[in-house]
Amino acid sequence: MKFDGLELFRECLRHPEKLIDDFYTSDQLIISQDVNSPPTKAMQTWRLMLDRITAAKVALDDEDDSQLEHHLQMLDKCIMKRSHAQLSEFTTFFSVIDMSCSIYRKLDHSERIEFLREAFTLYVDRRHHIYTSHGFTPTTIQVRKDASKSGRSGNMGTNKVRAMFAEVGYQEEDSIINKSKRFSIITKRNRRLLQDIQEIGASCYNEWSAKHQGKTADVMFVDENDRYYICEMKHIKELGGAQDKQITELIEFINNQGDSKVSYIAYLDGIYFNRFVGIGTTKNKIKEQRDSIKKCLSDTPSNYFLNTHGFKRLIG
Repeated sequence: MKFDGLELFRECLRHPEKLIDDFYTSDQLIISQDVNSPPTKAMQTWRLMLDRITAAKVALDDEDDSQLEHHLQMLDKCIMKRSHAQLSEFTTFFSVIDMSCSIYRKLDHSERIEFLREAFTLYVDRRHHIYTSHGFTPTTIQVRKDASKSGRSGNMGTNKVRAMFAEVGYQEEDSIINKSKRFSIITKRNRRLLQDIQEIGASCYNEWSAKHQGKTADVMFVDENDRYYICEMKHIKELGGAQDKQITELIEFINNQGDSKVSYIAYLDGIYFNRFVGIGTTKNKIKEQRDSIKKCLSDTPSNYFLNTHGFKRLIG
């Protein structure tokens, strides 16, 4: 055993998570750098949507039903076929009336047009004149794009783990059995790795997976001492009921006992981990979680509850 699980957890508490992690930044510019640069495709879509909205409003004001219908049909075409249409002022308004672009795009054509007739009237009545007064700007779609990053952390976490393994000389392979310093991302499609899990006798993992409807962990690796590790990762930032459930799942994962060749790792990536630092003795949910972690690690010192610092220490 490379480290005692409880001691490494205590070390993690002395080295909390960074408040800004480069692996979780997503800075994708979809508008031009300045007003003198050529418009991007996203800006072209935004302008097309705005021009069509303006034309449709004229038709609405003139009570020209034929022209209004034409413009709504063209709006529908734009929303369905252009990738950045969901960032416009009009489509952003969808959420106000309990709709989203993703749901809209799953409706059939007649339903979409029926929705647009009502939604457009509401948008003109409640928003368009306000936006016109303040002035339209393509910075709106950049702000929307920046905001839409939230919740898309899965691949970022996997990329972070791959980078940490690469730093210390681990190689990624589909099968890691009888090898040294190898890792693999666990997926249901990687049947060879799933066979590896059976071969090393990870019975606790099989029981855990069955209990969670066939769920797989995230990473498996073998170190230079031929010890195997199965890791469940979660990127958590905020407090709340859903987050509490995820922490409970991590604690349950390291409560696996009895596999002599295998260590189980709960890797809590994100600033939620910092809640465990300096919480004192006052009884609350965070303290209960930390106490449960410590008990599991005390009972099974070959398992680990880690943050980024601890994960690097373990594989380094």
